[in-house]
Amino acid sequence: PTAASGVPRRSGGMRHPIPDQEGPHGGEARSRAATSRDRLRLVPSSSMQWFLNRRVGTKLMLAFLLVAAGAAVAGIEAIVTLRRMAAADKVLYERMTVPLSAIAQAGKQFQRVRVYTRDVVFNSPTPEDLAEHERILSELTLDLDNTLLAFQQTIVDASMQRRYEAVQAARRTFVPLRDSVVKLSKSGQQAQAVALLNGDMLKASNAVEMAFEYAAGEKVSDAGNLAAANRA
Repeated sequence: PTAASGVPRRSGGMRHPIPDQEGPHGGEARSRAATSRDRLRLVPSSSMQWFLNRRVGTKLMLAFLLVAAGAAVAGIEAIVTLRRMAAADKVLYERMTVPLSAIAQAGKQFQRVRVYTRDVVFNSPTPEDLAEHERILSELTLDLDNTLLAFQQTIVDASMQRRYEAVQAARRTFVPLRDSVVKLSKSGQQAQAVALLNGDMLKASNAVEMAFEYAAGEKVSDAGNLAAANRA
């Protein structure tokens, strides 16, 4: 049979279903895709939803408060760090810089003691010259004692205390020999004074210098270690 338009029509008037072009499992694939989309869809939490529901003014105020709190935390941390650095600098100055200056000054004063001891022997043609050199030598010795006392007050560890004691022990050997040189020179025993000056007193003075160098070297090493610890 044909329709009025002349196009053939299937008998019985029944329509056959069109086969699924995606195959027998097409429905399952679409279902899985939909499930994946549902999982990817962001669902705001209750706290986030509370924030989103606020007015713009409230949101801006909360954002400002958060920024201010972060700035306050950063500022407090900066203040604490600066105070820590200031304390470290104070320790570095008081325990390292000041003692190093004192030990260097003591070394210079000791060299002047040696020079004026030689002046007593070689550069004192008159009793007045000898008395003047002896007076300066006495003042230099007193200044050296005071400098070493100031250095001792800065010592904070046992190792440096041992270095200080080594310096003083070497000086205890040196001072009687120096006094003997001055005494021999004043009594006119020039040859004996020169022999002692260039002999035992020279050895003792070299020992004092070495003790000063060891103390200064250890203090420099301590300063380097403290500076490295401050940078860590």
